[in-house]
Amino acid sequence: MVKRILYLAMAVLVAMMLLVPTALAQDLVPGDDDPMTPEPDAVAVSNEELAQIAGQPPPSQGPTSEPLPKTGGPEIGGGPALLILPAAAALLLGSGILAYGVLRKAGKRG
Repeated sequence: MVKRILYLAMAVLVAMMLLVPTALAQDLVPGDDDPMTPEPDAVAVSNEELAQIAGQPPPSQGPTSEPLPKTGGPEIGGGPALLILPAAAALLLGSGILAYGVLRKAGKRG
């Protein structure tokens, strides 16, 4: 019973070590505390400049004749994926064997 409580306490400690720094880091960003404060890189523009900027037509950019680059990861049929699948299977098999050994040994003890 004490061993289980100790394992639970260690798991909680590891979870806290992972989650607490990210939760505390959210407060370190400037300007997020008060929504009425301006951004640090904000530029003040007068009404006349704003009307002049808004009155200009948007820059025209026509469609390009170049084809778009290929997106996505490697194909399943070849390349690096051919090496990833056996490695993942070996890791899964090894973890299963290890878990079986641990459970078998724990069953013999008590």
